[in-house]
Parts: sequence; structure tokens; C-alpha cells
Amino acid sequence: MHTPNGASLKSQRGQAAVESAIALPMSLFVILGALQMSMMQQARMLTDYAAYKGARAASVGRAECPIISRAEVAALVPSLGRADNVDTWTKTFNKYAPSPSFNKDPQTGLPVVYTEYKIENKVTPFDKPLQPNEQPEKIHLRLHYFYQLRIPFADRLIAKYFLAERGLEQWAGTVDAINPTKETTQPPSRSSGPDVVIAKNYYNQGIYVVPLQASWSFRMFSQAAKTQGGCQ
Repeated sequence: MHTPNGASLKSQRGQAAVESAIALPMSLFVILGALQMSMMQQARMLTDYAAYKGARAASVGRAECPIISRAEVAALVPSLGRADNVDTWTKTFNKYAPSPSFNKDPQTGLPVVYTEYKIENKVTPFDKPLQPNEQPEKIHLRLHYFYQLRIPFADRLIAKYFLAERGLEQWAGTVDAINPTKETTQPPSRSSGPDVVIAKNYYNQGIYVVPLQASWSFRMFSQAAKTQGGCQ
């Protein structure tokens, strides 16, 4: 036979267990989410820096894709892996930028960055002296960095939110948050944009990414091989 005090104590213990079961997942998500968001903020700042480095490399390197992408990947190394000393930085860079397929993720074969550029105010010949009222030849570059979220649980929710916020909600909302490789919908067409196609392919391989974007303009200091294009 239980006493009233014993029954009350047992009831309080049961209530505490229920409250803990409800609060623990939320607290865990807040902690993991804050950690992932801080890492993503670092990647966002590095994306701006990588866009600058890519535009500068294009300016002096005739807008050649290998030169552009290698400069961008080099700037993004701290968000791709270890870069606390020369050896670890070099190892991480070589992992993502070994040779002709320098821009591919070693596990998926998908681009780490995708770059679009356009040359404006084309000057012919390139070394022609400009008049005071003439505009110099410039490159306008947009970088898409497919940042891989690495914190478990938080990666699924944050990736789906950001993809929807980027205007990809037509298919991001249908991706299975538990097992994205079971997604059976057809991938978007090329008309949807390369960033949509690449992000979708990452999702289909069970990898959660956020397509971070940054733009930069730079005066051309070399004659461009092409006036526009995309690098991946």
C-alpha cells in the first residue's frame, strides 16, 4: 500500500521524465543548430572572399576556368577541412583541387563551386588607350559555393530551410528528411539554373548542402579568352 507522500513523489518523478523527454530534443537542436550556424557564417564570409579571389584571378588570368576555380577553392579551404598549418592546408587543398577535376568533391564527383562570369565594356584591341569618358573592360563574377553541412540532425533542417528560402521549395519540400536517397522526383531541368541542378544531385546522394552565393566585379588586366561562361 502506497502512502500519499510516496504517490506524490512517484508522480513528480514521472512528470520530470516526461518534461525531460520533451525538452531534451529541443535543447539538443538549439545547441547543434547554433554550432552549425556559426560554421556556416564562417563559410559565408569565406564565400565573399573567394568571389574576390576568383574575380582577381580571372582579371589577370584571361578568365580561364582552371585559374578561377583554383583561386576560389584555395580561399575556401578553411571551410572544407583542416587548415591550421601549411601541411594540413596543402592536404585539404589537394583533396579538392588535384588536377583537371580540381573542382570536384572527392566523394561525390560533384562541383564544390560553380562560377558564372560575364565580360562587359569589351575593349578592342585590349591595350587601346581609353579616353577619360570611356569605361574599362570589367568582369562580373558570381560564385556558387555548395557548402556541406556537417553537424548531424541540424544539417537536414537547415539545408531544407535555406534551399526553400533560395526559391527551391518546389522540390526541397518533397525531399525525404530522413532518407533523401529515396527521393524519386525528377531532377530540375537545366533551365532551372546550374545551382539548382547541382544542389539536387547532392541531395540525391544523401549530402546536405547550402548554396552560398557571392558576386564581385574587377577590371580586366588581361585579354579574356571568352566574354562569358561558367566554370565547374
